[in-house]
Amino acid sequence: MLNDWSSPGWVPVGLALGLLSTILGLIFAWWFARGPRLLVQASGTTIIATPDSDRISVLYDGRSVERVTQSAVWIWRRGRGVVKGTDVVLSDPIMLTIPDGSVILNLAIARQSRPTNCVTTDFREEAKDIRAVQIGFDYLDVGQGVALEVYHTASDPASIWVTGTVMGIPKGATTVSAGSQMRLPVGLGVSAVVTIPTSQIPRHLRNPKEEPNLTFSATLQEIILKPFLRSMRRWR
Repeated sequence: MLNDWSSPGWVPVGLALGLLSTILGLIFAWWFARGPRLLVQASGTTIIATPDSDRISVLYDGRSVERVTQSAVWIWRRGRGVVKGTDVVLSDPIMLTIPDGSVILNLAIARQSRPTNCVTTDFREEAKDIRAVQIGFDYLDVGQGVALEVYHTASDPASIWVTGTVMGIPKGATTVSAGSQMRLPVGLGVSAVVTIPTSQIPRHLRNPKEEPNLTFSATLQEIILKPFLRSMRRWR
């Protein structure tokens, strides 16, 4: 006997299948529509600054400077497709820039995803009073990029931006933050502020000497699960 598909019992099933197909359609549309993106993230610290005294000065390689700031800059690819170096518009190349009045003291490529990426910069140690450096590459596949170490005189280690026009990436380079803060309850009337990473830097580009940000699951384990288990043991 054939099932009566018009019976009331099949109505919820039909609605669920219709909703599921709509959700899957939206997901596939988003996946195939998203193009490549070029993401940038910067962080660091001010190593030393000139105090309010005429008797004390700060020298970098024999040169008097106001301060010395160290920044780590990550540039990497997200999304579908491959970005080639020939996709960069010659009249608007990829440039790493610091604020006006600041100077880039030194810049080095700390690591790149693959040697075949052939990431290059036009920084020269003998150059003076420069605040912008051009960056080039042969290609960047998904998840590939470069980590740069920059010494400069700007007051904010994160005040570095990357500009340029790349064919296929209408928005150009997008600066992303290290994470957003969220307050989570850890007990009766007690809460803790944790940082949730908003955009994960590829692991192979991260500096192993730096402490990585706690992931959401690790944060929950550290501030909620472990204290809860310890309290349960005490009640045994």
